Amino acid sequence: MEILAEIITDTLVKEKIINSDDSEIYKYGAELLISTGANLLLGLLLGGLFHSMMSGVIYFLVLATLRTQAGGYHASTYLWCGMVYCISFLGVMGMIRLFIYMNINSACLMLGLLINMMFIWWHAPVLHHRSMEIEVRKHVKRKVAVIGIIWILIAMGIYYWSPQAGYAVLASMEVVLFYMILGKRLEGKEDERERENENEVT
Repeated sequence: MEILAEIITDTLVKEKIINSDDSEIYKYGAELLISTGANLLLGLLLGGLFHSMMSGVIYFLVLATLRTQAGGYHASTYLWCGMVYCISFLGVMGMIRLFIYMNINSACLMLGLLINMMFIWWHAPVLHHRSMEIEVRKHVKRKVAVIGIIWILIAMGIYYWSPQAGYAVLASMEVVLFYMILGKRLEGKEDERERENENEVT
Protein backbone atom coordinates (compact mmCIF):
# COMPACT_ATOMS: atom_id res chain seq x y z
CA MET A 1 0.00 0.00 0.00
CA GLU A 2 2.89 2.34 0.76
CA ILE A 3 4.33 1.73 -2.73
CA LEU A 4 0.95 2.36 -4.39
CA ALA A 5 0.43 5.53 -2.33
CA GLU A 6 3.92 6.71 -3.32
CA ILE A 7 3.22 6.06 -7.03
CA ILE A 8 -0.05 8.02 -6.81
CA THR A 9 1.64 10.91 -4.97
CA ASP A 10 4.60 11.03 -7.38
CA THR A 11 2.20 11.11 -10.33
CA LEU A 12 0.28 14.02 -8.79
CA VAL A 13 3.55 15.89 -8.21
CA LYS A 14 4.76 15.27 -11.79
CA GLU A 15 1.43 16.47 -13.17
CA LYS A 16 1.82 19.55 -10.92
CA ILE A 17 -1.54 18.84 -9.29
CA ILE A 18 0.06 19.05 -5.84
CA ASN A 19 3.17 20.77 -4.49
CA SER A 20 6.22 18.57 -3.84
CA ASP A 21 6.53 20.13 -0.36
CA ASP A 22 3.15 18.63 0.56
CA SER A 23 3.86 15.20 -0.95
CA GLU A 24 4.29 13.44 2.41
CA ILE A 25 0.89 14.66 3.61
CA TYR A 26 -0.79 13.49 0.40
CA LYS A 27 1.08 10.18 0.55
CA TYR A 28 -0.26 9.56 4.06
CA GLY A 29 -3.76 10.52 2.92
CA ALA A 30 -3.49 8.15 -0.05
CA GLU A 31 -2.37 5.33 2.27
CA LEU A 32 -5.41 5.91 4.49
CA LEU A 33 -7.80 5.92 1.53
CA ILE A 34 -6.30 2.75 0.06
CA SER A 35 -6.30 1.04 3.47
CA THR A 36 -9.93 2.04 4.11
CA GLY A 37 -10.98 0.84 0.67
CA ALA A 38 -9.14 -2.46 1.14
CA ASN A 39 -10.79 -3.02 4.52
CA LEU A 40 -14.24 -2.30 3.08
CA LEU A 41 -13.57 -4.72 0.22
CA LEU A 42 -12.36 -7.37 2.68
CA GLY A 43 -15.48 -6.91 4.79
CA LEU A 44 -17.74 -7.31 1.76
CA LEU A 45 -15.83 -10.35 0.48
CA LEU A 46 -15.87 -12.07 3.87
CA GLY A 47 -19.51 -11.14 4.36
CA GLY A 48 -20.28 -12.66 0.96
CA LEU A 49 -18.41 -15.86 1.83
CA PHE A 50 -20.55 -16.24 4.96
CA HIS A 51 -23.71 -15.20 3.09
CA SER A 52 -24.00 -12.18 5.39
CA MET A 53 -23.06 -9.03 3.49
CA MET A 54 -24.84 -6.91 6.11
CA SER A 55 -22.52 -8.23 8.85
CA GLY A 56 -19.48 -7.33 6.74
CA VAL A 57 -20.75 -3.77 6.22
CA ILE A 58 -21.64 -3.32 9.92
CA TYR A 59 -18.26 -4.68 11.01
CA PHE A 60 -16.45 -2.23 8.71
CA LEU A 61 -18.57 0.75 9.80
CA VAL A 62 -18.23 0.06 13.55
CA LEU A 63 -14.45 -0.20 13.24
CA ALA A 64 -14.27 2.84 10.93
CA THR A 65 -16.27 5.05 13.31
CA LEU A 66 -15.88 3.76 16.87
CA ARG A 67 -12.45 2.17 16.82
CA THR A 68 -10.77 5.09 15.06
CA GLN A 69 -11.79 7.29 17.99
CA ALA A 70 -11.39 4.77 20.83
CA GLY A 71 -7.95 3.60 19.67
CA GLY A 72 -6.33 0.28 20.49
CA TYR A 73 -3.97 -2.24 18.93
CA HIS A 74 -2.21 -1.18 15.72
CA ALA A 75 -0.62 -3.72 13.40
CA SER A 76 2.99 -3.05 12.39
CA THR A 77 2.37 -3.63 8.65
CA TYR A 78 -0.58 -3.31 6.27
CA LEU A 79 -0.38 -7.04 5.50
CA TRP A 80 -0.64 -7.95 9.18
CA CYS A 81 -3.40 -5.36 9.57
CA GLY A 82 -5.40 -7.12 6.84
CA MET A 83 -4.83 -10.50 8.46
CA VAL A 84 -5.94 -9.22 11.88
CA TYR A 85 -8.99 -7.65 10.22
CA CYS A 86 -9.95 -10.99 8.64
CA ILE A 87 -9.32 -12.99 11.84
CA SER A 88 -11.40 -10.50 13.83
CA PHE A 89 -14.24 -10.81 11.33
CA LEU A 90 -14.19 -14.58 11.75
CA GLY A 91 -14.52 -13.94 15.48
CA VAL A 92 -17.47 -11.63 14.82
CA MET A 93 -19.21 -14.28 12.71
CA GLY A 94 -18.56 -16.86 15.43
CA MET A 95 -20.12 -14.60 18.06
CA ILE A 96 -23.12 -13.90 15.84
CA ARG A 97 -23.77 -17.63 15.43
CA LEU A 98 -23.42 -18.08 19.19
CA PHE A 99 -25.93 -15.26 19.83
CA ILE A 100 -28.35 -16.83 17.33
CA TYR A 101 -27.95 -20.23 19.01
CA MET A 102 -28.56 -18.63 22.44
CA ASN A 103 -31.55 -16.77 20.96
CA ILE A 104 -30.57 -13.51 22.67
CA ASN A 105 -33.59 -11.22 23.02
CA SER A 106 -33.71 -7.42 22.76
CA ALA A 107 -33.29 -6.89 26.52
CA CYS A 108 -30.11 -9.00 26.66
CA LEU A 109 -28.82 -7.31 23.51
CA MET A 110 -29.36 -3.87 25.06
CA LEU A 111 -27.62 -4.95 28.28
CA GLY A 112 -24.67 -6.37 26.34
CA LEU A 113 -24.34 -3.20 24.26
CA LEU A 114 -24.48 -0.93 27.32
CA ILE A 115 -21.92 -2.94 29.32
CA ASN A 116 -19.60 -3.16 26.33
CA MET A 117 -19.92 0.56 25.65
CA MET A 118 -19.20 1.44 29.28
CA PHE A 119 -15.90 -0.46 29.12
CA ILE A 120 -15.00 1.13 25.77
CA TRP A 121 -15.72 4.62 27.14
CA TRP A 122 -13.77 3.89 30.33
CA HIS A 123 -10.62 2.79 28.48
CA ALA A 124 -10.81 5.35 25.65
CA PRO A 125 -8.69 6.66 24.16
CA VAL A 126 -6.01 3.98 23.93
CA LEU A 127 -3.07 5.77 22.32
CA HIS A 128 -0.34 4.16 20.26
CA HIS A 129 2.85 5.56 21.84
CA ARG A 130 1.37 9.07 21.78
CA SER A 131 0.53 11.56 24.49
CA MET A 132 -2.67 13.59 24.62
CA GLU A 133 -3.65 16.65 26.62
CA ILE A 134 -6.35 16.17 29.25
CA GLU A 135 -8.85 18.45 27.47
CA VAL A 136 -8.32 16.65 24.16
CA ARG A 137 -8.70 13.30 25.92
CA LYS A 138 -12.02 14.43 27.43
CA HIS A 139 -13.19 15.58 24.00
CA VAL A 140 -12.31 12.19 22.48
CA LYS A 141 -14.17 10.42 25.30
CA ARG A 142 -17.27 12.49 24.53
CA LYS A 143 -17.01 11.60 20.83
CA VAL A 144 -16.64 7.91 21.71
CA ALA A 145 -19.73 8.13 23.94
CA VAL A 146 -21.81 9.80 21.20
CA ILE A 147 -20.71 7.32 18.51
CA GLY A 148 -21.35 4.42 20.90
CA ILE A 149 -24.86 5.65 21.75
CA ILE A 150 -25.65 6.04 18.04
CA TRP A 151 -24.55 2.44 17.40
CA ILE A 152 -26.63 1.18 20.33
CA LEU A 153 -29.70 2.93 18.90
CA ILE A 154 -28.96 1.52 15.44
CA ALA A 155 -28.52 -2.00 16.87
CA MET A 156 -31.80 -1.86 18.76
CA GLY A 157 -33.60 -0.41 15.75
CA ILE A 158 -32.39 -2.99 13.23
CA TYR A 159 -32.78 -5.88 15.69
CA TYR A 160 -36.53 -5.96 15.04
CA TRP A 161 -35.89 -6.03 11.30
CA SER A 162 -32.93 -8.44 11.46
CA PRO A 163 -31.72 -9.86 14.80
CA GLN A 164 -28.48 -10.96 13.11
CA ALA A 165 -27.69 -7.33 12.19
CA GLY A 166 -28.20 -6.30 15.82
CA TYR A 167 -25.90 -9.11 16.93
CA ALA A 168 -23.31 -7.93 14.38
CA VAL A 169 -23.16 -4.52 16.07
CA LEU A 170 -22.62 -6.10 19.50
CA ALA A 171 -19.97 -8.52 18.19
CA SER A 172 -18.15 -5.70 16.36
CA MET A 173 -18.16 -3.55 19.50
CA GLU A 174 -16.69 -6.47 21.43
CA VAL A 175 -13.89 -6.63 18.85
CA VAL A 176 -13.25 -2.89 19.40
CA LEU A 177 -12.99 -3.48 23.15
CA PHE A 178 -10.65 -6.43 22.56
CA TYR A 179 -8.38 -4.25 20.39
CA MET A 180 -8.30 -1.63 23.15
CA ILE A 181 -7.40 -4.08 25.92
CA LEU A 182 -4.77 -5.76 23.72
CA GLY A 183 -3.30 -2.38 22.77
CA LYS A 184 -3.04 -1.33 26.41
CA ARG A 185 -1.37 -4.57 27.46
CA LEU A 186 1.17 -4.56 24.63
CA GLU A 187 2.02 -0.90 25.13
CA GLY A 188 2.42 -1.49 28.87
CA LYS A 189 4.85 -4.33 28.20
CA GLU A 190 6.85 -2.21 25.75
CA ASP A 191 7.07 0.66 28.27
CA GLU A 192 8.23 -1.77 30.95
CA ARG A 193 10.87 -3.17 28.58
CA GLU A 194 12.11 0.35 27.81
CA ARG A 195 12.40 1.16 31.53
CA GLU A 196 14.38 -2.04 32.10
CA ASN A 197 16.75 -1.13 29.25
CA GLU A 198 17.22 2.36 30.69
CA ASN A 199 18.02 0.89 34.11
CA GLU A 200 20.58 -1.46 32.55
CA VAL A 201 22.28 1.46 30.79
CA THR A 202 22.46 3.54 33.98
